Amino acid sequence: TSAMRDSVNALEVKRTIEKDFDINIEIISGIDEAKLTLAGALYGLDQRSSSILFDIGGGSTEVVYSDNQNIFPRSYQLGVVRITEEVLKSRPVVPTEEKKAIELIGALVSYNEDKYTISDSTNVIGTAGTFTSLAAISLGLDNHDSTKTHLHTLDKIWIESFYYELKDLNPEEIINKYPSLDPGRATTITPGALIAIQLMKIFKINKLVV
Repeated sequence: TSAMRDSVNALEVKRTIEKDFDINIEIISGIDEAKLTLAGALYGLDQRSSSILFDIGGGSTEVVYSDNQNIFPRSYQLGVVRITEEVLKSRPVVPTEEKKAIELIGALVSYNEDKYTISDSTNVIGTAGTFTSLAAISLGLDNHDSTKTHLHTLDKIWIESFYYELKDLNPEEIINKYPSLDPGRATTITPGALIAIQLMKIFKINKLVV
């Protein structure tokens, strides 16, 4: 989604897919992506309460707040691949790069308490690969199992503790230490955990459900 929005030849890719596979591709905005993600995540949850959703992707991060009357979707140019390419390049993590990454997240993401309030009754949801991977690792799974990670609760304290382990490891060490993690995420789980921590700090959240 984010890659297609950013790509200079997105329309060419779209036409090629339509021609070769007879599939119509719609390149949606970050705001539309946020709304669709929220609609899927809320399925089966109590929608009488307000909700806030965090979706950490490769190129963008979506944050969506909703209640019975309003929806506030935001899409930020902040993702695990993008932040790795731009600032958090080293594994293990280098302190100067970590500082820049935290500053970048803080500069991009803000919480306007005048627009909406997050309370104890608010559904707080983390979705997509970073959060499902964190859930599997926190459960100590040997293999990823979505039936076990679904609706698992993650505490900010645990994510912070886990990140402090991650930041001292290279991708090979991460793969060997956490068997449930898709090896393809060995370079992105570290920035993913850092983004998750900073989002929870900015929005004053102590725990969320996956």
